[in-house]
Order: sequence, then structure tokens, then C-alpha cells
Amino acid sequence: MKTLSIIHNEHRNLGTVLFCLSSLIQELDEHDVKPDLRVFHAIVNYIDSFLDKYHHPKEDDYLFPAIKRCYPEAEPVLAELQQQHIRGATLLHDFREALAAYEYQGKPAFIPFRDAARTLIEFQREHVRKEETEVLPLAREHLQPTDWDTIDRAFAEHQDPLFGDQPKKEFEQLYSTIVTLAPAPHGFGPEWQPTPQ
Repeated sequence: MKTLSIIHNEHRNLGTVLFCLSSLIQELDEHDVKPDLRVFHAIVNYIDSFLDKYHHPKEDDYLFPAIKRCYPEAEPVLAELQQQHIRGATLLHDFREALAAYEYQGKPAFIPFRDAARTLIEFQREHVRKEETEVLPLAREHLQPTDWDTIDRAFAEHQDPLFGDQPKKEFEQLYSTIVTLAPAPHGFGPEWQPTPQ
């Protein structure tokens, strides 16, 4: 069941990024500071690459079909989660658009930017909660060792051009960029300065 450990770790990494995003948005909402918007672009790129090109395809192509085959009663929740994968990509697109507007319009565009971020964060947290509490226990209960062999190879295969060493290094670089740009106490970047009056 290496896959379960991998998924738990990936959910934890996503949770860290979402917490950072939430904290940065709250700081902007409560204080009149000029943010380094590069950190938000890095977060968008991380979520886009991590979820839509790395994490979700593995679930959709390997884990979910195996669960449905072994436990057909899971089909409704699996279908819901796959729809959520699509919805999450739409919400990320909305957040990217709101970020672009905020970058060019400044304060007048902050409220839509803040709201798009909060909607994305809440949605992704609920999605992870549903996977962790409803789907992964089903996988643990119903999948057989031969199922896990195939799924574990898919999740851990280092020669795969999509899921191999190089993409993982790229994601690690994005994660490092987020931590480097985010101001203390969220990361190691310089504190955001008050907006000039």
C-alpha cells in the first residue's frame, strides 16, 4: 500500500500550500501592505502542476478504477470526486484570472481576488477531506495485494516521463520558490512593506 502513503504525503504538501495561501490572503485583508505577487504565481503554478498534471491523473487512471472494480458501490463517490477534479481546475483558473486583475488594477480588484482564493482553498480542503475519509478507507478495505501491486507501480514509477524524477524535481523547485518568496512567518522571504500613502 505504498500508494496510500504517497497520497497522504501529497495531500499534506497541498495542505501546506493552501495554509500558506490562506495566511497570505488574510494578511493582505487585514493589513495595508504591498505584496510580492510572485508568491501567488508560484502557488498557482504549484497547484496547477501538482493537482491537474500529477496527482489527479494517477487517481483517475489507477486508483479509482481499481476501487470501482472491487467495490462497485463506490461508483457514486468516485464519480463525484472526478467531477470535483474538473471543478477544481475551473476554480484555479478563476483564481489565476483574479490574480491577473489584482496585479494590474491593484486595490480595486482585491476583494474578487481574495474571494476567489478563499473559494479555491475551501473547495480543495473539502475535496481532500472526502478522499481521506471516504475513498482511501475503501481502498484499504477492498483492494487486494494484486491490485496494490499495479497501483503502487503506477504511483512510484520513476521511469515514467510524467511521474518520474524530473517532474518531481520541478515540483520541488516550485515548492521551494513558494517558501522563498512568502514573507515570515509563512516562509523565508522579506516582510511585505506598508503600502505608500
